[in-house]
Amino acid sequence: MDEYLYKTALLILIIAFLFVRGPFVMKSRKKESKVMKSSATDRLQVGLSTLGMMVFPVIFCLSPYFEGFMMNLPDALRVAGIIIYAASLVLMFLVLRELGGDWSMNLELKEGHSLVVSGPYRYVCHPMYTAFLLMMVGQFLIVSNWFVGIFGIASFGLLCIMRIPNEERMMEEEFGDEYRVYSERTKRLIPFLI
Repeated sequence: MDEYLYKTALLILIIAFLFVRGPFVMKSRKKESKVMKSSATDRLQVGLSTLGMMVFPVIFCLSPYFEGFMMNLPDALRVAGIIIYAASLVLMFLVLRELGGDWSMNLELKEGHSLVVSGPYRYVCHPMYTAFLLMMVGQFLIVSNWFVGIFGIASFGLLCIMRIPNEERMMEEEFGDEYRVYSERTKRLIPFLI
């Protein structure tokens, strides 16, 4: 397939991501924060992830800037990347639907926040991160560009490594034994594995 088609597919998927997430961002902003644990480090990690998830991929699609980092992945893998990215958007929508207004990009709990253990949360404690990791793998395959792909995976992987323990402490402080029991019987990111 022509490179233009892969770039167009990725731009469409990025726009779809914004449409999936946008309504929940607005819904979240309507609820007051109860507990805010975001730090400057956390905000820096979110910024790096945004570079890897949105900024560099859009630059890749709209300019020749990253062409020197191209790999030669087969079309079958690149098409698989489109499918994986699209599947991540479905998972993300299911997660956001379960969370409703309790979702936030920041490390925080909203007023009236409840412990969600239904939908994708039946299988993993952090399905939103699972969705983003799938998205980054899909993006890597679509772009077939080692810089854009690796930066996306690495920046989001770092965010997960740093944020998940903080998020789990916050949830344990808020929900106590209820969260401890839930997290002991549920994997973090991949059902039955990790």
